[in-house]
Amino acid sequence: MSGSFRVRLFSMLATCLLATGFPYSARGSTYNCTAVDDKASVGVKDSETVSIKTGKKTCSFSVSGATVDQRAPEEFISALNLLLAGGLDGPENPGAIATLLTWPAGSNSDKDRIDSVVRSNMNQLRNCIASTREYSDRATWSGGPTAIETSWLSCKVIPQADRLVKSFGPVEVLATAPVFQLGVEAGDHKYLIFIPLRVLALGKGGFRFSVPRRG
Repeated sequence: MSGSFRVRLFSMLATCLLATGFPYSARGSTYNCTAVDDKASVGVKDSETVSIKTGKKTCSFSVSGATVDQRAPEEFISALNLLLAGGLDGPENPGAIATLLTWPAGSNSDKDRIDSVVRSNMNQLRNCIASTREYSDRATWSGGPTAIETSWLSCKVIPQADRLVKSFGPVEVLATAPVFQLGVEAGDHKYLIFIPLRVLALGKGGFRFSVPRRG
């Protein structure tokens, strides 16, 4: 890829999943970002979350909340566990959504903007998140789940497919298993997080990720 473009690909740390006893899967999904001329891409197991930040000629990826030099922080894992526990189904804890979306590449100003968007659309997001969790362990989806799709806010399930499908902004996904997508535009950037639907289903049964200890 041309050196004139910044494409930061953060390391993939599956250990934070395996250490918690999360079911391992050898299948993988692909996430493409077309904000750069040569297209940036990352492939992951269908048991891992993916965070993407896009901007003008930039794409940043993080897998399972990890960065190059560290695992996902306590704040990210706690926000993810809150989602799994149904804590985002109600009007409480809107800041957790901003935490999920902006780690690890988001600025404080973008986090504030995302938090503002989330708070002003909390009823819609609450319904989308709650219905997605409700349908996450169903074999068929007659009548659901609820979705949101605007130019600046996205909440939906990307179904399993054998081809790339448009996600949100300059992002395309080839999902080997259904994934839940949250996306928000903040200034010149779009922030997205993808969570495998099977993770949400396990969350309904009590699964939680281990929160890393400080120090």
